[in-house]
Amino acid sequence: MKKGWSLLFRILLSIVFLLVVLYQGPNLRNAFTLIRGISLKLILLSIALYFLSYAIATWRWWILFPRDSKPSFISLFRYNIIALFFNNILPTALGGDVYRIIKLGRYGLSSVFMERLIGFCAVSLLAVSGIFRINDPVVFKKVSIVFVLFTLSLVAIILLVFVRPFAYNAIRLQRRIKWLDIGSRLSGFWLNIGAYRGRLMDLLWVFLISILFQLSTVGVNASFGYGLGLEIPLDLYCTGVSLVAIVTALPSIGGIGFREGGYYLLVVVLAHQSKDAALALSTVIFAITLFGGFIGGILYLLKRN
Repeated sequence: MKKGWSLLFRILLSIVFLLVVLYQGPNLRNAFTLIRGISLKLILLSIALYFLSYAIATWRWWILFPRDSKPSFISLFRYNIIALFFNNILPTALGGDVYRIIKLGRYGLSSVFMERLIGFCAVSLLAVSGIFRINDPVVFKKVSIVFVLFTLSLVAIILLVFVRPFAYNAIRLQRRIKWLDIGSRLSGFWLNIGAYRGRLMDLLWVFLISILFQLSTVGVNASFGYGLGLEIPLDLYCTGVSLVAIVTALPSIGGIGFREGGYYLLVVVLAHQSKDAALALSTVIFAITLFGGFIGGILYLLKRN
């Protein structure tokens, strides 16, 4: 019953945020006219960049496994693409992580957790690159507060992971949870996480690759934005796309509503471009996400067969 209410809550949030964006007055016909104007070459380039970004993400994930227990790169890449399929049908953009965790067994949870943590650190860093282009002091203040709170949350998690006293206290508290043996499972997870304290060079590589991954994601957005006739500086794309990455991780269905709201902020509020172009950009990004999920669904069915 609780799961049903949770799902209903996510559906309502997606609908509400989507309606809020549509209420701002974008013209649907103009938006789709802009989309039809994107050249086939630019679409193919964006798709290539999109899948290249997931190859980069796979490289990042592969490094996080212990040196004597690394899965094959091809297997991890396949899991990443299949996770796109589950991202589209499960609540939040993190839904596919459940599939990846299950497939990798013992090191699945710890590796996916560290990948997400370091990836969000890269998101937070790149977000700063264009934040000072925001001219409106009210908007600047609100966006800054979002990124400051997000960064502080990351710092708190990093302290729990890498500072031994914090980690030990977290393990002691978790071991008190006896229900369904959750406490011992969580303490085992924190022990696996603790192994990363001795792999600082690997973590540095993962952070640099995370920046490369985020830049490739920015490239996909900038490519489509160019096709739509948007004139947005690259550093402002970094800030806006980072904001979209944060809001689409919130409870929703496939990021619907939150994604559109994020692109409205990027295109209209930050870059002062048209509302039609904002809707067009969010739509083509959603379309390429669905296409990635479609490929992932095919791979999932082939693997099951």
